[in-house]
Amino acid sequence: MKREKVAGVLLPVAFGILVIALWELGALHAVMGLRSFQLPVPSQILTAFAENLYAINVNGLYTLTEALVGLAIGSFFGFSAAVLATLFPKWGYFGLTMISALNSIPIIALSPIMNNWFGMGVGSKIAVVTIAAIAPMAINA
Repeated sequence: MKREKVAGVLLPVAFGILVIALWELGALHAVMGLRSFQLPVPSQILTAFAENLYAINVNGLYTLTEALVGLAIGSFFGFSAAVLATLFPKWGYFGLTMISALNSIPIIALSPIMNNWFGMGVGSKIAVVTIAAIAPMAINA
């Protein structure tokens, strides 16, 4: 039993190490016919990551802020819609149907619309996250 658990962990880890080693040595490039600019080797990726760590942290903080603010606003509106749907069942059925329909629109189609409405700044990103968060919250609440 214990041997099976160890093998269940070691075999995937060994396979992952093997793939990374083959990738680093360029074997994956040869097999797939890729150039180094199409798929950099792991050492180049780590070097670029280390060189740009400050920019990654700054931009990551902005992205995290936009995501959390959008999630909070979307959760508020979704929960409010669920409460209104409970208080007014006839209107609530229609409202939840419209929210579900809004949820079926792909995010990639909503993003340009949000950019036109809110500009290229933080507002459009928060709006996209808000719309993505409303339907799950409304339906589950």
